[in-house]
Amino acid sequence: MKKVLEVILCFFVGVFLFGIFAITFQVIGGDSTNKAAIIGGVLSMLGGAIGAFGAYFIARWQMNVLLERQYEKEKNKLAWEIRVNKKLEVVQILNNKINDLDLFWKEYTSHSVDLGLFLERIIAEDPEIKEIELSRDNLNKGMKFIEKLTDFVFAFKIFFSYKSFYSEDFLSLLNEIEDDLIESYTIIIELIPHDHLKIEYSTEEFFNNWFEEKAELDKEIHELNSKFNELLEHLISEISEMLPSE
Repeated sequence: MKKVLEVILCFFVGVFLFGIFAITFQVIGGDSTNKAAIIGGVLSMLGGAIGAFGAYFIARWQMNVLLERQYEKEKNKLAWEIRVNKKLEVVQILNNKINDLDLFWKEYTSHSVDLGLFLERIIAEDPEIKEIELSRDNLNKGMKFIEKLTDFVFAFKIFFSYKSFYSEDFLSLLNEIEDDLIESYTIIIELIPHDHLKIEYSTEEFFNNWFEEKAELDKEIHELNSKFNELLEHLISEISEMLPSE
């Protein structure tokens, strides 16, 4: 709209100046002794008008350049704020996931101690026992831990909804941890007792296997926790690099 108004304005000013020039020639005639002076004055006025228009358009151009630069600056600032805020959201989600995993490990450790005492009592009562029937409470707890871990694994997908804000290094690390998580999940659910336990050989070997499996489960949880902390540290480092230095 502004460009249309500028064209219309230029057109009318041009017509006005041309009209003055034409009227001047008509008034002074071809033989006027003051023709040179009058023409010089008209040309001077015309030059002044052109100069004024030139100054206006230069000023307008400079203003547009300044406005465009300001717009780009504000746009970049907004994009920067969005990236930082989204990464801070992921930091919070990571913290929650680390806390969830830590809580899962503590609850399962407590359950494992209770289950170990239960097994010791059953075997002490019948050293020749070949199958231990877990209590309904133990079975329910085992299934509850499996469900918690399953929810944890599926909830991991939320991190990929932010992937447009990640660096390539962070996204690569995230993909790597997803693979590790699925692998650990498969191992852990096989180690959590959720069915009756069979004693195929001696009770001593049974307990040795029991403690080995418990140690392997602890190792898987610890490695996952380390991976999540690595993600968190990497992301915090990226955010720190984005912040302006004092």
